[in-house]
Amino acid sequence: MTKLLHFRTLEPDDFAQVQSIGSASIPIHYPADYWQYMCDPKSIYYSLGAFDHQNNLIGVCAVIADMKEVIATRHSELEERLLIDQFEKVSYVSTCFVRSDCRGLGIGYQLIQRQKDAMIDRGSQMLYLHVLCTNTSAIKLYEKCSFTQRCRFKDYYSSVTTRPGERQDAYLYFIELKRNGGIFYCCM
Repeated sequence: MTKLLHFRTLEPDDFAQVQSIGSASIPIHYPADYWQYMCDPKSIYYSLGAFDHQNNLIGVCAVIADMKEVIATRHSELEERLLIDQFEKVSYVSTCFVRSDCRGLGIGYQLIQRQKDAMIDRGSQMLYLHVLCTNTSAIKLYEKCSFTQRCRFKDYYSSVTTRPGERQDAYLYFIELKRNGGIFYCCM
């Protein structure tokens, strides 16, 4: 299956597939404009999709390439700020998901690895993300991709969960992208 895949940046025409698969894959409710913004080449996202030979979307990994610009305009936890402030340029994995019938084939791993390479090319020194503490399959993926758990945020997901009033904790995971002789490489 993975040999028949191709990867490309998302486009506005991908919106319906992204929203459908994303909503079914992620245990957090996001509004339609979140998915639409992810497919907009003029947005802050660098969104990569995995597609099968019939151009059906199988997975997505959306990254905000320069999170320092974004975080300056929104609230963030102290521990998150302390981590970000250690680096000149930081990128953030906003979402990563794979269609349920295609999980376990290494597609999520390929998406993350390709995004790490893309962020290195864009000069990022660190890539980080938040993940529900209960999302064990995603946690295993991020750890397989050499991300390190930094901390836990209590009630991080409080306004966007699928059940109104429910609060859920999140872990912050990160991977440092280091410079080696003028070339960035992923710490592993």
